[in-house]
Amino acid sequence: MQVFGIINFVLGVIWLGFIIFADERIPVTSKIVCIYLLIFGILYFIGGSGVAVSRWFGEAYIKIDNKRICIKKGVFSKKWVLFWNQVDRVSFSVVRIMFSLKDGSEKELNYDNLDYVHIQEIKNIIMVITSEKNISV
Repeated sequence: MQVFGIINFVLGVIWLGFIIFADERIPVTSKIVCIYLLIFGILYFIGGSGVAVSRWFGEAYIKIDNKRICIKKGVFSKKWVLFWNQVDRVSFSVVRIMFSLKDGSEKELNYDNLDYVHIQEIKNIIMVITSEKNISV
């Protein structure tokens, strides 16, 4: 990946030199391609070095432990958090998990944008934790 980044960057620099030293008028598309090669050359080089560029924007994760459930479905998604000490009852359906809270309100966890494997793991972990904490299902 680093080699691909270096090749893109070098091509971008050559193209930029051509644009700067050309005597004729250069089309806008040629300038866009030059900028593309320079930017993606740098990004591929950094990505090939082991630094995840996507982490600059955030990360997606599923964290379930004995204290809370914390899910962020996408890099730009809002974080969903629920503490186990608030939960009174859990009910499963085809498209979501409903949590009845001790204060009488409900909070739902939708499965949208999650893989089937992740959904099954979430259900299994929630079943284990609810049995440990004596929360009715």
